[in-house]
Amino acid sequence: MTAITPTRSAATMGAILAASFTFIVSACATLQPAVGDAKPAPPPPPAASAMPGSTPPAAAPSAPPAANAPAAPATRPAAPNAAAPGAPPPPAAGSPRPFAEVIKDAKQLPGFFPIWQKDDRTWIEVAPEQMDKPFFLSINMSRGIGERGLFAGTMGAWYTIGGEYVGQFRKAAGNLHLLAKNTTFIARAGSPEERAVKNSFSDSLLGSAPIASAPHPERKSILIDANALLMTDMPRASYVIERAYRNSFHFDARNSFIQSAKADNERTVFDVTAHYAQPRIPVPAPSSPMPGATPPPFYPPPIVLEDPRSLFLGFLYTFSKLPDNPMRPRLADSRIGHFGTAKVNFSDDSKFLPVRWYVQRWRMEKKEPNTDVSEPVKPITFYLGNEIPEKYREPIRQGILEWNKGFERIGFKNAIVVKQQPDDADYDLGETQYSSVRWMATATPSFGAIGPSQV
Repeated sequence: MTAITPTRSAATMGAILAASFTFIVSACATLQPAVGDAKPAPPPPPAASAMPGSTPPAAAPSAPPAANAPAAPATRPAAPNAAAPGAPPPPAAGSPRPFAEVIKDAKQLPGFFPIWQKDDRTWIEVAPEQMDKPFFLSINMSRGIGERGLFAGTMGAWYTIGGEYVGQFRKAAGNLHLLAKNTTFIARAGSPEERAVKNSFSDSLLGSAPIASAPHPERKSILIDANALLMTDMPRASYVIERAYRNSFHFDARNSFIQSAKADNERTVFDVTAHYAQPRIPVPAPSSPMPGATPPPFYPPPIVLEDPRSLFLGFLYTFSKLPDNPMRPRLADSRIGHFGTAKVNFSDDSKFLPVRWYVQRWRMEKKEPNTDVSEPVKPITFYLGNEIPEKYREPIRQGILEWNKGFERIGFKNAIVVKQQPDDADYDLGETQYSSVRWMATATPSFGAIGPSQV
């Protein structure tokens, strides 16, 4: 059974209070015979006469064998320039460069997926034990344009920009694929139904990058170019912009870039500035000369931009390690107002459509399991964004802490903690590990509050 593990949530307060919640290089060299084994090429066949009806010339007679030809030596001499015994073969043409050559003079950021940086180049290091192994990937919008759902601090979801995925790296024909695993359809491990599910429901390709290096001589890890992987419309922003404005903005890779990157033992984070553009400003269609005719629809471009042909969005890509000890899933109850995650279990014959809903919940464990009321091993921590006006911070903090009364009734004391993000914070609350309350500036009031979550 797949474990449902909540990672974070965000609350957004809107309107005026509008805020937001080895690779083994298969060097295939051509094996040519040693000089002593070289065989003479056969003579070319006689050319046919170009004159019609002419008789083709006869083949030249073979040369007689040489008399007293010397016998071949018992041991053949080595071919000229042959490699010494035990030396590694030279890399085949077109194969990745040595690991050390790629990262020469680059700065390393150790972490879950280590990062290497040099000038404007960024590489991601992937170890062999991380291949084909799931991790959590979230894509959240850190910078927006202030209208039509393109709001800074918005958490990614399947129905809007960005998203949450069970990610996985896979080697394929000299490339490294970033996959979004299809986890909606499941079956009992090792069962025939599991084989049917794997064959029936496809994963999705989020991104792909050429393998940039040969395996590290000791770690056997490889490098990929982070720009090649992330400088795409992976967050699906083109679709969301077109849905909002009916204007076709395309992702502009040439003017997009990685703004910052960081890593620790649990996660690797990239802050990407993505440029979207349209070649021309749409104009209204001419009115019909027919009296009473309905005018054609006109969809104006964004009004919050200095130039409606160009906009920048910010995206946080967080690659996170999954917990070593997965949380036990809990079936949802439709009588209780919790969000849920649906799974279709093909090993369940109890009903026609075997859909099971699992509740999205916090991982709460008592420090003292044998007591009626105990503090949690790890409290739920909400961060107040540093963009919230100071006069609202204390009322918001008190409102969040009010939930502690409910947790005390189920045996948890001080279950929720509220922290203030410093003005000089070196982290973004859009990173996976933070649950937050954010403040948004919008061109027009769009909502009272939104509260998405990622599991």
